[in-house]
Amino acid sequence: MKEKDIINGFEVTRVRENNEINGKLWELVHIRTGLKAAWLDNGENNKLFSINFKTVPWDDTGVFHILEHSVLGGSESFPVKEPFVELIKSSMNTFLNAMTFSDKTIFPVSSRNEKDFLNLVKAYLDGVFKPAIYYNPNIFYQEGWHYELMDRTDEPVYKGVVFNEMKGVYSSEESVLLQNIQKLMFPDTCYGFSSGGIPSIIPELNYEKFIAAHKEYYHPSNAKVYLDGSVPLEKVLKMMDEEYLCNYSGSDISHDIPMQKPVKNAETVGYYEASEGNEAKALLGLSKIICDWRDQKKTIAYDVLCNYMTATNESPIKKALLDQGLAQDVEMFVDDSIQQPYVIMIVKQIDYDKKNQIIAAIRGAIDGVLNEGFDKEKLHSILDYLYFESKDVEEPKGLERNVNAMRTWNYGGDPLDGLLEDGSFDDLRKAIDSDYYESLLREFPCDDTETVAHYLLPSLTKGEEDYQAEKERLAEAKNSWTEKEMDDILAMNEKLAEWQNSADSLEAINSLPKLALSDIGTEPAVMKTEAIERNGITVLKHECDESGIVHYQLYFSLADCDEEEFPAISFMSNLLGMIPTEKYSAIDLEKRIGRNMGYIDYNIKTFGSQNSTDICKPYFVVSLSMLEEREKDAIDLLGEILSNTLYSSAESRTMIKNILQQCIEIMRQEIMMSGNRYGLMEVQSQFSSAGAATEMTEGFSFYKWMKAFDENFDAAYGDFVRICERVQNETFDANHLVVSVASKRDEDDVSEIADVFSKNKPAKVPESKAVHYSNAPQREAIQIPGGISYAVSAGNLHRLGYAYSSEMDVLSTILSFDYLWNEVRVKGGAYGCGFSAGAGGGIGFSSYRDPDPLNSIDVYNNAAAYIERFCKDEEPLDKYVISTAASQEPLKQARILAEYADTDYFRGIRYEDRVEMRRHILQMKKSDLLKYADLMNRVSQQKAYCVVGNEQAIAKCRDEGWTVESL
Repeated sequence: MKEKDIINGFEVTRVRENNEINGKLWELVHIRTGLKAAWLDNGENNKLFSINFKTVPWDDTGVFHILEHSVLGGSESFPVKEPFVELIKSSMNTFLNAMTFSDKTIFPVSSRNEKDFLNLVKAYLDGVFKPAIYYNPNIFYQEGWHYELMDRTDEPVYKGVVFNEMKGVYSSEESVLLQNIQKLMFPDTCYGFSSGGIPSIIPELNYEKFIAAHKEYYHPSNAKVYLDGSVPLEKVLKMMDEEYLCNYSGSDISHDIPMQKPVKNAETVGYYEASEGNEAKALLGLSKIICDWRDQKKTIAYDVLCNYMTATNESPIKKALLDQGLAQDVEMFVDDSIQQPYVIMIVKQIDYDKKNQIIAAIRGAIDGVLNEGFDKEKLHSILDYLYFESKDVEEPKGLERNVNAMRTWNYGGDPLDGLLEDGSFDDLRKAIDSDYYESLLREFPCDDTETVAHYLLPSLTKGEEDYQAEKERLAEAKNSWTEKEMDDILAMNEKLAEWQNSADSLEAINSLPKLALSDIGTEPAVMKTEAIERNGITVLKHECDESGIVHYQLYFSLADCDEEEFPAISFMSNLLGMIPTEKYSAIDLEKRIGRNMGYIDYNIKTFGSQNSTDICKPYFVVSLSMLEEREKDAIDLLGEILSNTLYSSAESRTMIKNILQQCIEIMRQEIMMSGNRYGLMEVQSQFSSAGAATEMTEGFSFYKWMKAFDENFDAAYGDFVRICERVQNETFDANHLVVSVASKRDEDDVSEIADVFSKNKPAKVPESKAVHYSNAPQREAIQIPGGISYAVSAGNLHRLGYAYSSEMDVLSTILSFDYLWNEVRVKGGAYGCGFSAGAGGGIGFSSYRDPDPLNSIDVYNNAAAYIERFCKDEEPLDKYVISTAASQEPLKQARILAEYADTDYFRGIRYEDRVEMRRHILQMKKSDLLKYADLMNRVSQQKAYCVVGNEQAIAKCRDEGWTVESL
């Protein structure tokens, strides 16, 4: 294949080979329609296909977000209600989803299996070009919005998956701030609108406008196809040309986005919902457009400056605000996903009446750097860190490359320019010795005429005001309906419910392309572990394909620590590398970490037992990745951090107080945005030692511990320091240590680590610990501000008389993507839902961004009846087995795969056990699942629930006698 060749209706227009992308980029154009395609031929086993449309919103109804959901809801060739879900259940995919950006919608799929890959490509092409939305408006009503009204005497409510998803998004004040500031900064272009949709505006979208948007924008002339990996190119092109593009002619419709002229001296004020009992304060957003999409060097340079000025508490802007007591935290980043990248600074927990002092402090910090000059060593360390981060990409890497290519390609540029960064990094390193960074810093968003400012103030009444405003809109709508309109809405709800409750025909199900059990391997493709002894330390060795990078996980046992100390040790993990050590100041540490450590993280992990709920294995874990040539320096630096951090100095005391308050605020946001996760931890803590340890180091009780520490900081500080110093002196020691290493090297010598963590304590460290748990099921509720909720019901296999089996993994697939998907997501309108079961014994149901959490709990309680019905059906288990097998061998970075393998090791699961699990599920029959109906009944009977939700949802829980706490 060469330039100007014509292949299945496509002409090869350009071919370029480049070492940075490890392959060739082939560009093609479909002669008939003008659809453009690019293939990165890099030989990677994982194959990715993505069809990308330029979608330019004209209002806040979220039309393209709703289309993204809806086109995967059935198509001409595959007339099932949920082909997206059917594919999840029956595919070995390594990625299967779609995403709406501010000016584009992308539909990527990937798989390592060629047959599976082609099946996925066909399903997605059929969805985007031949969707069922044209003849089935129920898809729009379900995924977008509708008035739910089953009787003319009822009060209507809004229902819809996207509607509830966006209620969840805008429950976060930072999401509200970002949307408000984009509206302020881009008043004349699509970037001023919410592409996801604003809940109060979404009901302005009707079915006719929805269909018109698809007709205009989902056209091949407006599409770009990105391919990555060892794809069967000719087969893909043939499918596209002969089955889809042949139905279209070229179109010259343009969706160019005008360039926004800078807005002058703009400042606005908005409000967010705050909760009682929290000292909620205002947020400030300062933002400006920095360049257009062509200037990659400048966007990376601004990333460098954001890091330099705000990344840590010792960075100039953040330090100035903290020292003067003007803010609790500062975050700053560049958004380069749009035509005109912009930089935004978010200043958190401020007093609005001190806004002039805040601006003056920011200006003073900027002027201070300009007057004193940049620390060149720090600039180098930041560039090293950002460069490593650009290479240490999450899998599937092809998806990241697709998004990067669209940063230029979407605006008529060269897709290769979006894939190449090395040249920009080289230029930016050279620029350190010039005045380049100083010139950019003078443009920093602060008080110049092109900076926009938005203040978001807390309101204790906004949540109720929004709730009442929605009720009024609904009442007004109902009062305006004629009798015929009322009849039409009742009929629509009846048809929607009938459609949602109907089952796909066997003929429709069989229309979907699928794999056979014979298409998947009998042995799982998981990272293997070799446990060896080196220098008196247990080493878990893993082979990976990443040349020049080494990944370490250091596991320090906490089994001989008191469980009352666990929250303090968990918070301690946030301090390492952030406060001074004996050799280095906090600023020096920041520079050395950037130069030597590509990735560093500290946390607590607790591994449950396969056989007992009464013991667990808690570890303090250090995750460290670096280039091989930096390995010795990185390990030496880690030794200094773990062994010689100063906790008791006056300087450290102030730093610890600041970090504590920042951690509290970060976790508050996390609880609001991921209430399902915190609800699961809360309930599972009642049933096992591992669950209790995890909850006290990661869950809601840890959040409460941090708040109590903050409120009583002076009195509690001494005890906290003693715990930190004891852990530093007695736990960070070779006797407590297991080392995991993943690299491409044949031999990994850990003598340097052994030297750093000398054996000070000869006594043997216990492997396990008994952490107290109540074993008393509770109904608990946590009230959060915002418009959405989460519902959890959970338990433990061992406490209910069951042992973990790979059958539970198949059951999880069935419940998550059949029963819960239909009842909680489709009918209930929640954005997400699932059932999970772990080798440690924990099991649980959960919903995500749920408008009716108590209804979801009722659904969970009927799971036993569903299992009984399911097992009577004659449909084979094959597709669920295939999906489960895929989930057991995910495509992840080497560091993540090593963590999974380590978890198996600590739980006593060998590779041979994984092989046996695979063999077992390949032979499973429905009768094997029937016994789990009894398990679901037992889970239901114990009534162990947690709802994390808004005021209206929690009021219902309170009325039923639940224990209620507030965030």
